[in-house]
Amino acid sequence: MLTNRWHILDLLFFARTTFAFQFQTVASTAPFLRQDLAIGFSEIGTLIGLYMVPGIILALPGGLVLRRFGDRSLGVASLFLMAVGGALMGLSDTYVGALAGRLISGSGAVILSLVLTKMTTEVLLQRLT
Repeated sequence: MLTNRWHILDLLFFARTTFAFQFQTVASTAPFLRQDLAIGFSEIGTLIGLYMVPGIILALPGGLVLRRFGDRSLGVASLFLMAVGGALMGLSDTYVGALAGRLISGSGAVILSLVLTKMTTEVLLQRLT
């Protein structure tokens, strides 16, 4: 675990910014996605909502995996998943490819959210005791 609270704050800021930026990319690029993938507004809405769907399945197992492998390794793995999913979505020429990329990046985002929440809680508890 990181012990310097400023390093943890920097990491939290970077990761949460990445999380928010990636969540908003579909909405901000919707006109281009509609044209390039020949999809409608309902498909855009599906892509937006699909980002958080993995949380239904991955929240509990993600916590168990986090306990086993630790903050750093799972944090890096989740950022890697977010990058791979974003790249897949960006390079995709089909709606199915965009869906797959969104699911992969959403999975990384859910796990990253678990890691960051755990890190924040541990730092706060450490400061209180």
